[in-house]
Amino acid sequence: MKQINLMAQSNNILEFQFTFCATKGRTWPCVHFLSNDNKITTAEVIDKPVNVNLNLDSNNNNISIDYFNKREWETIIEQGKIVQDQSLELVSVHVDGILLDSWFWTDGVYHPNYFKGFLDQVPDAPTEIKSQLIWHFPGVFVINNVPGGNMFWDWYQQQRTIRIKEGLVDPTGQLNENLNPMDNESKALISKIKQLINV
Repeated sequence: MKQINLMAQSNNILEFQFTFCATKGRTWPCVHFLSNDNKITTAEVIDKPVNVNLNLDSNNNNISIDYFNKREWETIIEQGKIVQDQSLELVSVHVDGILLDSWFWTDGVYHPNYFKGFLDQVPDAPTEIKSQLIWHFPGVFVINNVPGGNMFWDWYQQQRTIRIKEGLVDPTGQLNENLNPMDNESKALISKIKQLINV
């Protein structure tokens, strides 16, 4: 696993840490980090941490990870079987040492840059894929509308609360019973308690 730290320089500094799981083809994956389409730095994703200063000044920032160095020749084939291939997976995101809920990165959108040979076989391949966290093609992964500075944690808590409430209630407005399924033994115990207290 590879961890990459991004530090946001503003009134309140936010330290982003992206954790990847990388596989090597002929070379290791390389990425550009961008903030609002401005390239900040380039990193090879292997075994050592990389620190990047990322400026998040505006209310709505786009953080992009441009996985740029994958080429068709990165796939190593022996006797008709793939034995090694370069790929990259985004595993987690921390801010200020706090693991964010997975929606923060699974809401991101991946824009793959397919190889010509693949497009010849799959001409209608999607140009953007939400929640695609394992990347076998070069492309750009974008996390949109991230507030900078001291607004980040208020925004994050608000978004987290909304998502928790959405998970608690099913589409009909009823409490989601699948959140805490009860076994028959527990149901029998509750029934017995209700009988004892005449409910």
